[in-house]
Amino acid sequence: MLFLVPGIGVTLRVNGTARLRTDLEPQEPFAARGALPTCVIEVRTVSVHTQCPKALVRSHLWDATRHRDPAELPSVGEIMQVVTAGEVDGAAYDRAYPERLRSSLY
Repeated sequence: MLFLVPGIGVTLRVNGTARLRTDLEPQEPFAARGALPTCVIEVRTVSVHTQCPKALVRSHLWDATRHRDPAELPSVGEIMQVVTAGEVDGAAYDRAYPERLRSSLY
């Protein structure tokens, strides 16, 4: 697993195993607004290392002047419409997104 923190040029690498847990016990501490997560990821750490940031620095990942304007890219609805060969109405999907996010975030 590699952890990136916006604005920080050093990465953290965690070696170990991970498993998805769908039983109630590990879900309870992560309840939000009365809703439990569908699953949690349990990570058993063997070792932790900082990672050389050279590739991250070269990528200019945190340089906002190099970020793309979202308007230049297709929306999720447009992508869904293409990958489903028109089974999903992309415009309707995008219009419903704000309410879907509000009602399903927690």
